[in-house]
Amino acid sequence: MRAAILVGLVALVSCSPYFANTHLPQNSLDDTHPPATPPVREKFFGYYASQMDGIGTIEDLDELKDKSNFVFIASGELAQRLQRCRELGLKAMVHFPWLIFDEQMRLFDDWQTRVQWAIDIMDQYLDVIIAFYPMDEPYLNGDQKGRTVDEIYQSLETVGSYFKSRYPQLPIAVIFSAIELNKGYRLPPSFDWFGMDCYDNFFRCERATIPSYYDKLKVEMAKLEAVDQRPRYLMAVPPAGYEVSNPENEAKHLNQVPYYRKMVKTEEKIKVVIPFIWQTFNPDNGGWHGARTSPKLKEAYIQFYRDFLAESL
Repeated sequence: MRAAILVGLVALVSCSPYFANTHLPQNSLDDTHPPATPPVREKFFGYYASQMDGIGTIEDLDELKDKSNFVFIASGELAQRLQRCRELGLKAMVHFPWLIFDEQMRLFDDWQTRVQWAIDIMDQYLDVIIAFYPMDEPYLNGDQKGRTVDEIYQSLETVGSYFKSRYPQLPIAVIFSAIELNKGYRLPPSFDWFGMDCYDNFFRCERATIPSYYDKLKVEMAKLEAVDQRPRYLMAVPPAGYEVSNPENEAKHLNQVPYYRKMVKTEEKIKVVIPFIWQTFNPDNGGWHGARTSPKLKEAYIQFYRDFLAESL
């Protein structure tokens, strides 16, 4: 389902006037870097795709500022949205896969030149950006395009290492689907924050419980930490909306909120909550109703956010 969002995003942004000239000269990297990614003390709560072209607008930021403390930006208006976040006191996770991967999930030959447009903007807003998110559900998306686990892993690590060399203190994040965690995946060593999504049933989602998937990720994270002594963290991805085609899932997803809240409260490795989703999108074409248009889900997630912040103090 989220793969459909990615396809739409690539189509939207590829036509954006902001990308009429993304092939800019590449800046040289500074050889002097601060220490590697530090431990995360602050906790973050924000909705996946909340500032994605075709789903969220800059105007939505005013609405989101008291319902989240970060937003997910995937937009040709990267600078404008980051600037508004700064003005409102919001943080941001940034995502621009259309500059890095082609339609077959291969790296563009000139991807480092293409991303210079985003890097030039990021350099101006490092006080706002909390993480870089290269690709959503990468092994699932890659498999659908005929890429192997090893091919996607190498691509992720190539991109992750490049950004980690430039921004040692900026976490690199990724969310996997339950299908990926069951079928085949590898954690790229350059990455820092890992999440998983499965919205069907907290206690049985693609054959396993949601907490068991996070336990699996923790085992793999510990292996990375043992090698480089760099802390890794988890991202929880609860369902804050429901499929337009399955209105009965509104109640089902609402019933999952207490279980996610308990997991987030008791699992010390979870530093980020990134619910899916706040805005409604594609309501006439198999999309989702977001929490914004579901009074009960909206109330539940506003309270989730408030309690999450209070518990992190």
